[in-house]
Amino acid sequence: MTSPTSTEGRVIVGVSGSPSSEAALRRGAFEARRGGRPLIALIAWGPPEGERLYYAAPCPPLLKVWEANARGTLLDQLRDNAPYLGDVEVHPMVVRAPAEDALTLLPEPEDLLVIGGGRGPLGRALHGHVRRRVLSRAGCPVLTARHPPSELALQLSARRLRRTALVG
Repeated sequence: MTSPTSTEGRVIVGVSGSPSSEAALRRGAFEARRGGRPLIALIAWGPPEGERLYYAAPCPPLLKVWEANARGTLLDQLRDNAPYLGDVEVHPMVVRAPAEDALTLLPEPEDLLVIGGGRGPLGRALHGHVRRRVLSRAGCPVLTARHPPSELALQLSARRLRRTALVG
């Protein structure tokens, strides 16, 4: 199996616009720079109601809107993280497919796949299936990147620590 520091292959990052995908993009840029690899920033999209229902009542103008929204999300995330990307060779990719399929069918064995992770309990319930499927089906090394805690979460943790120190 290829190690994350290998100079072979590409670094492929799943992007969705979420804080955890931002963390994945930053980690992917680090790994690409460290290994001299190109970075593929991939966003997957599909009709909100699913492909089956879309084919029952197709509307090509809506497809263009949904694809443009996905492309906009990807480009916004690349722009917002430009300082972290630096001199890394970045290739944006917009794919019409379920995220777990796009993230497991595109990589080659020598690639490194970086995905977001570490959402709260609600996020895991709603989106954890993608991460689980990618981890179980990927044919290449996979890194999961957690987003840093928010300022509010840090403040709440500090309050809990102070309360514990006062009580204990």
